Amino acid sequence: MQHTEPLAAAEVRLGLSAWDRYRLVLLATWLLLLLLVVAVGQRETRLADLEAAVDEGRVDSVVVLGQAVPADGFSTQEVRWTDGLVRRTTRVTVGAAPLAEVEGVTTRSEDLGAQLSRADPNLEVRRSQQGQAAPYGELFGWQVPTWLALTALVAYLSQLGFLLNGPQTWRATRWAWFWIMTVPGAGPLLMLLLSGRTPGVPAAGEAGRRLTGGWAFLLSGVATAVLSGGGG
Repeated sequence: MQHTEPLAAAEVRLGLSAWDRYRLVLLATWLLLLLLVVAVGQRETRLADLEAAVDEGRVDSVVVLGQAVPADGFSTQEVRWTDGLVRRTTRVTVGAAPLAEVEGVTTRSEDLGAQLSRADPNLEVRRSQQGQAAPYGELFGWQVPTWLALTALVAYLSQLGFLLNGPQTWRATRWAWFWIMTVPGAGPLLMLLLSGRTPGVPAAGEAGRRLTGGWAFLLSGVATAVLSGGGG
């Protein structure tokens, strides 16, 4: 009697090539990395957003790192706080007199901890003379541990290698997917999800009309501008 196997298992085995499985492994890796970014990273935020949150009573406590206003010269203070499940941070240059903008960092002539306490007397202000506890990198506008930023770089290079050496892509040309991959966060996920066969996603023929590189370049530029402008 001929051996049979469940139909679903046979379809998966016949429908997903080794390249497809590799692509889905990369997709799962990116999803895990995005979860880790939120879990261990800090979102860089404008000081004005912190001040507004304190005025509205939405912040219970902050940690101020760095020295208070020195007698002369200036120093950099970093403020950390939690907004729901998101850890946030901002940096401020403080000095004995009003300062000009320094390398894009917001400047204040008053110790930031004292300023925030005056805005909300119930705010808990904790202080530390230490700066960043460990080296960090930047990923999607978040400060993350260096190991996480390096892992994301390896994942991105692996995905780029797949795009260059893998099978013909669905829905868009290779150049189009290259530009789409430059969109922070969403780009790499879209490429891995839609460029080939993915369980649960309607199939698309490998031939026929596909998004070209020129249009993808324009669309990715708009999407990046929108995402960058809406971050915070």
